Amino acid sequence: MKLPCFRRRPGAPAQRLRSTGFSLLGRKLKFVLRSTGFSLAACWLCLCLAARGEDEVFFRWNPPDGLVRQERLISHRRAERPDAGGHVDRKETLTEVAYHSQPTGYVYAATQVAYQAARDGTPTFDLRLALFNQVPLQYHLDMVGRLREIDGLAALVVRARSMQPDDPRVPLVVREENYRRERREAWDQRYGRMVGKRGKLGDSWRVSDEYLLPGDRRLVFHITTKLVEKLRCADHDCVRLEFFYHSTPEPRSATWEIPFIPPTQVKESEITGWGERILDPSTMLIYLEREVFVIRFKPGELGPQPVVVEERVECSFSTGGRGER
Repeated sequence: MKLPCFRRRPGAPAQRLRSTGFSLLGRKLKFVLRSTGFSLAACWLCLCLAARGEDEVFFRWNPPDGLVRQERLISHRRAERPDAGGHVDRKETLTEVAYHSQPTGYVYAATQVAYQAARDGTPTFDLRLALFNQVPLQYHLDMVGRLREIDGLAALVVRARSMQPDDPRVPLVVREENYRRERREAWDQRYGRMVGKRGKLGDSWRVSDEYLLPGDRRLVFHITTKLVEKLRCADHDCVRLEFFYHSTPEPRSATWEIPFIPPTQVKESEITGWGERILDPSTMLIYLEREVFVIRFKPGELGPQPVVVEERVECSFSTGGRGER
């Protein structure tokens, strides 16, 4: 039995039948090619989206409720000027931090539990570290990790006046608003500017900041943060960020080793620095942080002589509570 599609109409030439059969076969072949091409394009698109998804990182504030950690911070600060030589201050603090989830946000509780201070290897008294020791501070955050308020700073002023009642400099140096501003800036640099961001490996962000000088003068500098790589840390999927401090148009330093320039060679005020931070972007828990920050002051900024200040900081965290998820 002949198929209906090959039935020849009365009076139609025989070659018409062959032409019709060929056109049907061609249409089927075109349909197959188009379908195959579409499938290949769809597969290629899916592969590209999957590769993009693997490289994309979303920074989200989501620490485990009730988690307790210890933060150990070690800093070496070197200051040098031509007329007074130089010295190195070493400071070490141990701070216990706890994360508490609430219906309206989070509470980040931090208490410095121990400290040490020395200058050129000799133990010294550090008023700032002594003030913060055993004073509980509470950072009140919203649901995404942005800082709203800090409780506990008022106790520092009362404590400073009781520790050194005869020092007229205490009311001028120890001010609640100064500590509040410093703590807020530190929080924003660590967390506030990153929460809610999305990025791929190789992406970078740049913000501007100010360094306060005597006489309410300000030295503007920039912070460039780069998403460098993904890695495993403490059984978590982490990322490594690099950040560069620079008052010049572009960053100059790219590693931990920044050459120390003698004050006599400083002609213009400048800020430069480098750092890295390893953290879990799904919780914003930091596991390692280190940076070097160098400020070179030209003559007239901090006095008649140029001054070079270099600070190297290393910060590590350990778990002391119920553990991390």
